[in-house]
Amino acid sequence: MSTTLIRNVWIGLFLCFGIVADARAAGNFSITQAEDSITVADIKEHVNVLASDTFEGREAGSQGGMAAGVYLGEQYQKLKLAGGTKDNRYYQSFNGNYRNILGVIRGTDPVVGDEVVMVSAHYDHVGYGNSGNSRGPTGYIHNGADDNASGTAALIELAAAISNLNTPPRRTILFALWDAEEKGLWGSEHWIKSPTVPRDKVKMLINVDMIGRLRRGVLTCYGARTIPGLRRIISDNNHVESLKLDYTWELPDNSDHWPFLQRQVPAMMFHTGLHNDYHTPADDLDKLNYDGIRDITRLMFHVTWDLANREEITPFRRSVLGETVAVQKQTERGLPPRPSRLGVRWSEVDAPPPGIRVDQIRPNSAAARAGLTVGDVIVEVGGTAVTKGSDFLVAVLAADSPTDFVIHRGEDAEPKTITVALDGTPTRLGISWRIDPADPGCLVLTRVVPGSPAGQAGLRLNDRIYKIGEREVADFETIGGDAFYQTPQLELLVERHGFLKSVDIQIPELPKP
Repeated sequence: MSTTLIRNVWIGLFLCFGIVADARAAGNFSITQAEDSITVADIKEHVNVLASDTFEGREAGSQGGMAAGVYLGEQYQKLKLAGGTKDNRYYQSFNGNYRNILGVIRGTDPVVGDEVVMVSAHYDHVGYGNSGNSRGPTGYIHNGADDNASGTAALIELAAAISNLNTPPRRTILFALWDAEEKGLWGSEHWIKSPTVPRDKVKMLINVDMIGRLRRGVLTCYGARTIPGLRRIISDNNHVESLKLDYTWELPDNSDHWPFLQRQVPAMMFHTGLHNDYHTPADDLDKLNYDGIRDITRLMFHVTWDLANREEITPFRRSVLGETVAVQKQTERGLPPRPSRLGVRWSEVDAPPPGIRVDQIRPNSAAARAGLTVGDVIVEVGGTAVTKGSDFLVAVLAADSPTDFVIHRGEDAEPKTITVALDGTPTRLGISWRIDPADPGCLVLTRVVPGSPAGQAGLRLNDRIYKIGEREVADFETIGGDAFYQTPQLELLVERHGFLKSVDIQIPELPKP
C-alpha cells in the first residue's frame, strides 16, 4: 500500500471518530454563479483521483475502497457539510469495513425543513475483478471511471454548488455516497433498513449511476413517473437543448434507487447507458465525456434545488410499479392517421392563375365524387384563396362539408365553382391528445395531422403541451378545442425529449358565412 494511501486511511479514521463540520458553508453564490461553478475541470479532478490506480478499483471493504471513502469525507469537510448520521458524523458503517458517507445541508423552513431530498451515488467498484463481477480480464485494476466515479464526482460538485448558495434550502438535502453497491446494493439497503432520517420524510431520492458516457446527447431518466409532475420538474430545469432526456417507464433493480422504490419511497436515476467497457479494466478516464457529465450535473443541481424549495412534493404513485416499457410502447403508439379529406395528389403552379394543380385523383374519393379532374387548378377552398400548398392543406382540413372549390379547367377563361362533400370532420389546429396521470397539467399529443397548422409548426407525436398562450394547461378545468382558438396567433409551451420550447402556430380564420 502506498504512502499516500496510508495517509488517507489515517485521515479517514480521524474524520470518522469525531470531526464534524459546520452545518453549512458560508456561501454567497447566486443560482447562476452556482451553476457556473460546476466545471469540467473540477469534475475531471475528482474523477482522476477516484479512478486512479491508487485506489485499486475501490472494492468495498478493501484498503483502496476505504481510502476512496477518506478522500470523499475530506470533500464533505471542505464543503462544511454537516454529518448525516444520527450522531452527526459522515460515516455510516455496516457489515465490518463497509461504510456509507452521508453529508447534510439542513433545511430552514419551519414547515418543511425536516422533509428530505436525497442525492445519491455509489462510490465503490469491483477492485481487481472476479468471475462474479467482472466481464474480464480479471486480476487487473478495474478503475470504474464511468461506474461510478462519474456519478460520485457529480454528487460532490452538486453538493459544492448548493453549499455555496447565498440562500439555504427550505428542505433538508442529504448527500449519500453508497458503499458495496457492487456487492448487491448493500449500502443503500443498509440505509433504508437503518435510516438516519425518518424514512417517511424522504420526499425524493435522485440517484446517479454511470453518467460518463453521454452519447448522441441521450440521458436516460428512470423513475420520472414515481411522483406526479416529476417529468415537468426535470424538463423545466433542463437548460441544454442538446441534452435529450429519455423518460423510460422501465424501473431497473440494479442500482441504489431500487431499495427505496421497494418501500414506495419516490426515487429516480440518471444514467447514460451501458457499454463494452462496463465492468472491465477498460472503463478508464480517457473514455469519459466530461462535457456531458458537467451538463448532467448542472441539470441535477437545478432539479435538486427546485425540489428542495417548492411548496409541495406530491406523494409516491403506486401505479408506477405496474407501468412497464411494453405499456409505454402501447400508450405512446398514437392514433392512426386521419383519412384524406379530398383524395388528390397535387403540385403548386405559378403561372396564371397561381394555385394547386390536381395531378392524380384517388377512386371513390371526395374529389372523384365531386367531379374534379386531373389538370384542374384549385384557386379557392371555402372562400379562402390558395396559392401555395401550405395554405391549401390548411383550408381543406379546416373546411366544413360540403364546401365550394373554385377551379380553372383547361382553356376555360372563367373559373368554375364545384361543391365538394369532403370526407371526415374539419380540424383547424390538427392535434389529438391524451392526459397522462403521471404528468398532470399537460396534453400529450396522440396525433399531429400532416399539413395542419400544428404539423406545419413542427409539433410531433408525444410532444407535451404545458401552456396555451399565457395560461397553464392545468388552469383549464376541461380542455376543449375552444381553448386553442382565443387568438389567431397561438403560442404553446411544448416539451420534447425533456426540453421546453415555445412553438408559434397560425390558426386559420374561418370565412364569415
